[in-house]
Amino acid sequence: MAWAFAKVMVVDQPLLDAIAAAAEARISELSALSLSRTAWAFATVLLEADTLLEAIAAESLPKMDAFTSQNKSLTAWSFARLAMCDEPLLAAISSASVAKLHTFKSQEMANTVWSFAKLLVHDEPLRQAIAEQAIGTLRDWSAQSLAATASAMAKLAFLHVPLWDAISSEAVRTISSMQSQSFSTMSWAFAKLVVEDVPLLDAISAAALSKSSEMDPQSLSNPAWSVARL
Repeated sequence: MAWAFAKVMVVDQPLLDAIAAAAEARISELSALSLSRTAWAFATVLLEADTLLEAIAAESLPKMDAFTSQNKSLTAWSFARLAMCDEPLLAAISSASVAKLHTFKSQEMANTVWSFAKLLVHDEPLRQAIAEQAIGTLRDWSAQSLAATASAMAKLAFLHVPLWDAISSEAVRTISSMQSQSFSTMSWAFAKLVVEDVPLLDAISAAALSKSSEMDPQSLSNPAWSVARL
């Protein structure tokens, strides 16, 4: 039920509090799908429920083998969105994800690395595995997933040259169809790690000029800052 309310962005505090209490009382009965969806629901509406999330984290550990790639990425995203860093849960998600990363869709990989970056969790095996898995599949990624992954890897100070080269190539190829926020985020990520990529910077500059009238101040400032930094 919480998932349904969150899906349509309806925040009924008394009802959600009641759902949280009921879920905590029956936490052992929740499946992997229900655990991840419940966490997602409260995170989506930004409703803090620390006791419930702690119960979800504890119950997820013995059930991690039953979590699909979507369940794992949604759970990590939910905890990150609510700024709740549960180290045992994140370690379990990382280990289970690395073992089955080939089953992850691009958005699931992007959400996972974004979540760890949001919580400033430097998990080397996970970053390395996502980088290696992503390189061969970036052509199928959305601009949003591409930008989110670049931003997360930059925030984690992860300089994996083949990955950054692949991200740059794909960004240059698709930049004409990118939203301004995506290429703005991309420029910030490359500059953050001081990765000077002239073809990408030229493409971003051209895109920013053509779309400057529709860009917000933050989106405009990122490319300018990036050019100055590099």
